[in-house]
Amino acid sequence: MSPSNQPVQTSLRREAGLFQVVAYGIGNIVGAGIYVLVGDAAGLAGGLLWLAFLAGAVIALFSGLSYAELSSMYPRAASEYIYVGRAYGSRLLSFLTEWIMLITELVAAAAVSIGFAGYFSSIFSVPELPVAFSLLVVLTIVAVGGVGGSFRLNTVLSMVAIGGLLIVIGAGLDRFGTVSYTYSPNGLSGVLGAAVLVFFAFIGFDNMSNISEDTKRPEKTIPRGLLITVTVTTVAYGLVGPAVVSLVPWRELSTSVAPLAYAVSVDLGPTAYGLLSIIALLTTLNTVLVLLIVSSRIIYGMGREGALPAVLGRLNKRTSTPIVASLIALPTT
Repeated sequence: MSPSNQPVQTSLRREAGLFQVVAYGIGNIVGAGIYVLVGDAAGLAGGLLWLAFLAGAVIALFSGLSYAELSSMYPRAASEYIYVGRAYGSRLLSFLTEWIMLITELVAAAAVSIGFAGYFSSIFSVPELPVAFSLLVVLTIVAVGGVGGSFRLNTVLSMVAIGGLLIVIGAGLDRFGTVSYTYSPNGLSGVLGAAVLVFFAFIGFDNMSNISEDTKRPEKTIPRGLLITVTVTTVAYGLVGPAVVSLVPWRELSTSVAPLAYAVSVDLGPTAYGLLSIIALLTTLNTVLVLLIVSSRIIYGMGREGALPAVLGRLNKRTSTPIVASLIALPTT
């Protein structure tokens, strides 16, 4: 699909192994969705919140299997551009599909950075917009400094995100069985409505294919990492569901702006609320980081394939990162 006269580009540096890929996937998935939307989902599904998470996981798994198969066949950046092009033979359709994906990632990065700023400002009483812009600038610098540093930071923050969920699950262990896990105030329609909400908490696994060129043996590592990521988050979410409704009645949970932190504080006190708030803040930061990385990989891949100016498909010789693509992603975000 690349123009014949396009110069051969230097490859991205393959530094990510299976563990880093799984951490990247968790950083994509575990974010604002689970830490914020679980309250609204509980209001719809009640004690059957766990079933809503299971339904969302099944939908995510089917999509994940498709991405696993395609990523094993075409381990390239701008993956959706490649997939659609191979399937339909249309450069226009490929461009439109990947362009929509790119806009989605950039808008999401902007929205989550504003969410981070709002959380940060509520704790430290500083203006939101400067915080959001500063976050984007700092994380862009991290991203262009080398994929190794980006993945190391992402791995640490992803472990923090999972740690936060484990705190919630641990707090709810001694209360398991104290409430009904088969009651939904809105019946099956409430469970399905909650499933639509919590599916947002699974979104992000699709971005894993866009780091194929940063990954060692991507034909095997990306599919395995994708399936492990969906499995880990499904188990974690499946335990978080009954844990939170055991800690706090679903009616109270649905009115909280920080439902996980509120649920834990009921059992462990205000210190736990502050700890979960900080974890949520770091998790949101991690989400912005991975969105910026995937946006730069999409821009880089489209530039290399000739769908965008060729300069966007070039890599820095020292860091082997798409610096121009990353810098373009910052102002568009």
